[in-house]
Amino acid sequence: MGNIISVMSRGFISDSSFSYASYSDSIGGWGSKGVTIVPATDVDEPAIPSRLVFHAPSPSPFSGTTTLAFDVPAEAGRLQLAIYNARGQLIRTLVDGFVAPGRCEIVWNGDDAHGLPVTGGVYFAKCEANGVTSTRKLVVVR
Repeated sequence: MGNIISVMSRGFISDSSFSYASYSDSIGGWGSKGVTIVPATDVDEPAIPSRLVFHAPSPSPFSGTTTLAFDVPAEAGRLQLAIYNARGQLIRTLVDGFVAPGRCEIVWNGDDAHGLPVTGGVYFAKCEANGVTSTRKLVVVR
């Protein structure tokens, strides 16, 4: 598989003025407690999409990890990907920053913002970029 970097829980590679995702072998030593961003380099690279596309999670239902894939258009700007419970309460923000255009995959291990496993049940992953919002249902089995 391609390069793998972990995503900090509050965003990507950050300084005080902005956040930006970068795929580089030179980045290491970050602990994100269960969130990994994986550039999808083992498949034929599609053209840069014209709109945000949030694909169905795989697998779902899941008991260990699930992959959330999305296609990011060139003009996406800041992207936010967050997990909510069935009551609409924020469980964890997985991505909050600028993401390079193209296909991205986030592997989530089912932990909340405190690093604790969520209980079994229905959750929703919400992806927002450039005024476009897409939501996908997740089922966690414990």
